[in-house]
Amino acid sequence: QAQLATPSSLLAQLQSLDTSPEAVSYATLTLHDGHIIECYAQPQQLVGVLIGHVWSFRDITARAQLELERSQLQEEVIRIQHARLAELSTPLIPINDKVVVMPLIGTIDSQRARQILDTLLTGITETHAQVALLDITGVKMVDTQVANVLIHAAQASRLLGAQVVLTGIHPEVAQTLVGLSIDMSAVITRSTLQAGIAYALQAAGNAAMIRR
Repeated sequence: QAQLATPSSLLAQLQSLDTSPEAVSYATLTLHDGHIIECYAQPQQLVGVLIGHVWSFRDITARAQLELERSQLQEEVIRIQHARLAELSTPLIPINDKVVVMPLIGTIDSQRARQILDTLLTGITETHAQVALLDITGVKMVDTQVANVLIHAAQASRLLGAQVVLTGIHPEVAQTLVGLSIDMSAVITRSTLQAGIAYALQAAGNAAMIRR
């Protein structure tokens, strides 16, 4: 046991033999030098009577390392896929140097809500946009959580000097928001994305003229 980095594995195997001596026992042992040993204990019988066990040991270090590398590569691929899906689910599209659009599609849960806020605020900061359009034409369901996300996005964007315009509100969505008693007075709304873009371009243009 002195060579084992994980002596508990061998002890567990020995205990299993005491409990079930006629069963095949298996353990994976890790040595202090990093080698990994596969250990089998095969019961041997003579005329139906257990007379002992035949132990076999095999060095599987290379195989274990390959499996570890394969697992790490798979995890990295999954991480990259999730990151790309997150980007695709919350894209930020520039209309010009002052207006950006974020079309929202599907269901908005708590994780996606964070992605929306992060993507929106980062995009506003990097592009110095003055108006951000949030288009919810493709959002399947609008509830209290979704409404709060929209309000928080508007409030946070305003702190960065940008105005949020909400577009794509269907009559059913409007009724839902009214039924939830959500105060949307701080958010400018337009019925369609086209109307929102027209408003945003005019608002950005007026702001540029004022600065002059």
